[in-house]
Amino acid sequence: MKLSPEQQFRLISEANRRGVAVLLYPGVSDPAVAEVERVLTADPDIGFFAVGSPAALDSAGSIDALFVPAGPGAAAAAADPAVLDLVRQCAAEAHWAAAAGSGGLILAGAGLLAGRRVAAGSDLASFEAAGAVPAALPLVHHGRIVTSAGQEAEVRLALELVATFYKDRYAAAAAEATGHPWRPLGGWSEADRCWDEDALAEAVPAAGAPDAVADLAALADSLGAMWAESRVFYHRASGRDVLILDRFGDGSEEDRELLERIDAEGDAWVEFPLKEDIREYDLMVDFAEDQPGLPARNRLVSALSGRRPMRHFKDAADRLGLLEDWYAYRDQGLRRIMRRWCDGHDIPYA
Repeated sequence: MKLSPEQQFRLISEANRRGVAVLLYPGVSDPAVAEVERVLTADPDIGFFAVGSPAALDSAGSIDALFVPAGPGAAAAAADPAVLDLVRQCAAEAHWAAAAGSGGLILAGAGLLAGRRVAAGSDLASFEAAGAVPAALPLVHHGRIVTSAGQEAEVRLALELVATFYKDRYAAAAAEATGHPWRPLGGWSEADRCWDEDALAEAVPAAGAPDAVADLAALADSLGAMWAESRVFYHRASGRDVLILDRFGDGSEEDRELLERIDAEGDAWVEFPLKEDIREYDLMVDFAEDQPGLPARNRLVSALSGRRPMRHFKDAADRLGLLEDWYAYRDQGLRRIMRRWCDGHDIPYA
């Protein structure tokens, strides 16, 4: 049966729908909950569900993420069996579990942060006691756990969920609609740090040091700088990547020695996607189809249909005044690739 355009639109819209359950607990910050709702619902495809009881959870729609805001009652809620049971029920249904500021203590109390890197602004001892590893960063992904700390932690986390569900530009649009600043992950400076990470040096023995928090922007830059014959390996403990100039093993003596070290150290290293896995041509097609103006869209699509399509695409984008927009779009695409890569290898990133 052939679907009408209206039926196709409804199917696509339903496929794009995401649901966020925001935990209500005694002492939660009501202004924070209200602002989270305002930010999330700025995107019409995101459903907001306030969940304070099992009955409220049962009546909520499909849930993709649990969101735990901060509040003066967070420490007490982290020891409340009823609250923790509700958190575990939500987390079992959701793909992501997210917490802002002191809300992370509730995820910790529910046993969801053990072995996870988390953003923590204060009360480091409570996070460490739960088996989490605090990071001096305002926002950290580690697997299905997303945490934020510092000023406007709830807003930062809500926008990050929008970017995780869809693309960075959707988060930027939600930020603009609600009057908040937004920037993609990565490239955090010392001024962004919540505290001096050296404070944990004595608490974490060197032999058992956790994985470093990877800088997503730096990973994307390294991925974009690869060429067909190269390989890049990421070192978990240091958070640094190294480039092997010849993936076929005919490189320098230094490259061969490094490959031997990587092979000997096994799981301490993770290989980047290969150049052909990036599929930059597909990113170009997506960029062309995302153009709001039909003439620009047609010119870009036409440039991709002949010989040397990537060269002709960039020439066309330059003539249309869209070259810088293309490079920004490509950067977002590379970050999405590295998000999936980090999640697939259980690498924390920020």
